Amino acid sequence: MNPVVQIDRTGCGIASVAAITGLSYREVRETAKSLGIFPHDRALWTETSHVRALLNRFGAKAPLGETPFSSWERLPDLALLAIKWHLEKGVPSWHWVVFARDSGRAVVLDPKRGLRSNVRTDFGRMRPKWYIPVISGHSPGREKSSVRPDFPLAEKENLPDGPLKDLPGPTALSGEEAEDLKKLEESLWLPDTRFSQERMENILAEGFFEFGSSGRIYDRQVTIRTPPREIGAKLPLPNFSARLLLSSVALVTYQSILRDPDGTVRHTLRSSVWTRTDRGWRLVFHQGTPIQSS
Repeated sequence: MNPVVQIDRTGCGIASVAAITGLSYREVRETAKSLGIFPHDRALWTETSHVRALLNRFGAKAPLGETPFSSWERLPDLALLAIKWHLEKGVPSWHWVVFARDSGRAVVLDPKRGLRSNVRTDFGRMRPKWYIPVISGHSPGREKSSVRPDFPLAEKENLPDGPLKDLPGPTALSGEEAEDLKKLEESLWLPDTRFSQERMENILAEGFFEFGSSGRIYDRQVTIRTPPREIGAKLPLPNFSARLLLSSVALVTYQSILRDPDGTVRHTLRSSVWTRTDRGWRLVFHQGTPIQSS
């Protein structure tokens, strides 16, 4: 695996994805633009959603959430690291680098311009805050990644599962928990919740992102700051279902029926991933897929 140097001052996330996928910086940047992600977008180094979306686009797998860094020895063979973590005007910011281990040799691929070498082994000078394990078709040491954009699901299933570990706990949702998730999901279709920054900050997990029914990607900050408007959603939500994926992760699915001010009715299949925390359920991911009404 070779380092990729960021061309844009704020393109460390794009360059890190390029190194993982074996593509050039410009190739990944063009793909990012097609997803509505641009190098100057602050979310590239203050949120994980854009980098995850790019990895997903190229067939890579990254489990939800970030794992606090404890030691270099405990890192998986391939991971995205957040170093130089700090608060900038109250917002977490960091620099993306890639950790790779091959045949016992570990290196950090740092995309920063101007370094004497972008392959770093000065581990004592770096202070990672957390990391995201990455499963891709690219093994360290190979000249070109075998990861291809948009290959069929059947081929993806041959990839090994990521190192995400389950937590001890229940194996099924109780009726009360399912009802709590339904109330939370329905509250997001009520203006008093959806357009309240305080309430949305309490509901959305750090790193939240959405694949909207329009095809756009929305991160946490954009979602929280959405201007108020009419929603016109049918409640209760039709075809609502909730089930556990892990003891701390639930999948919610349903259909939304929205009536626009001009009378147009839109039907969309919806899915949400919620994670259980010490502060209750928090929304990690949401996706909408438009469908024709029956």
